[in-house]
Amino acid sequence: MSMTQTNPTRPTPRRTFGFTLVELLVVIGIIAVLVGILLPALGRAKSNANNVKCMGNLRTIGQALHLYVTQNKGLMPFGFVTQNAMTDGGVTYTGPATDWTLLLLGLLNKRGSDYSEQPQTGIGDAGLRAIFLCPEAFRESTSKAFITQYSAHPRLLPDLRGNDYSRSGTALLRSYKMSQIKNAAEKVIIFDASLANTTWMAFACANTLDRNVGSSFVGLQRRPYLVEDRWSDSPIPISPNDPVGLRPNTGTDAHINTDAPENAANLRFRHSKDTRLNALMLDGHVETFAYNPASKTTDMRRKNIYVAAPR
Repeated sequence: MSMTQTNPTRPTPRRTFGFTLVELLVVIGIIAVLVGILLPALGRAKSNANNVKCMGNLRTIGQALHLYVTQNKGLMPFGFVTQNAMTDGGVTYTGPATDWTLLLLGLLNKRGSDYSEQPQTGIGDAGLRAIFLCPEAFRESTSKAFITQYSAHPRLLPDLRGNDYSRSGTALLRSYKMSQIKNAAEKVIIFDASLANTTWMAFACANTLDRNVGSSFVGLQRRPYLVEDRWSDSPIPISPNDPVGLRPNTGTDAHINTDAPENAANLRFRHSKDTRLNALMLDGHVETFAYNPASKTTDMRRKNIYVAAPR
């Protein structure tokens, strides 16, 4: 009779897993490098997305603008007017105050086309309201009124209360017929604009566009020679290929291309780290213009904003 001896089983020691300090530091270093690589790329991707959305906003506005023209016998909307304002020909505007954004909005949402008819806290359609807000510029507005972050060309979509110095006497600005404008593909009509930092909204009309050039106050609405067929009438030598002047009414270069009251109603290059501006051109396409912070100049030319006086 044989006997089988069973050896007692020894417990297997459990291995402890973990990182050494060196391994932990290597992992942290790798993560830091990846973050350093990815964050700028993510920032660029977000900026590019905002730029694409801004251009989409302007294209939508362009479609609404052309629809308005079609429904109004070729006449483009005016930029701004207040109730009881005296307009061209001695006519008193008796309707409520309104601007080009609400004229187009009223066409799209059928809720009315002035400040009293559009709800004060919004238009009831966040999608439509958003077309007037540049995603690169958006801030929470302190104003309950309808806001825009784009401005309009001050002669093509004018403030009806402004003087028209291209005509004699006390003539005031008036709306254009779209068919009157030559070279529509190169004419800027609506664009990224400077925001007042108290309300984060732009002026409806960019009344200081190309207004303070050199040492002379020679604004777009004050110069009768700012029409494409009268360049030689200027007391200051100008050319269609001159860059648009960016200096604000303060005359201070420090306020160029800023969101501040000192630069109100002016161009604002806010995309791609404050070097690009999107603009709706009169033929409906969207174009991007560049700004050079070192020279404080733009590749937008005077031929892009000068237009013939309306007939």
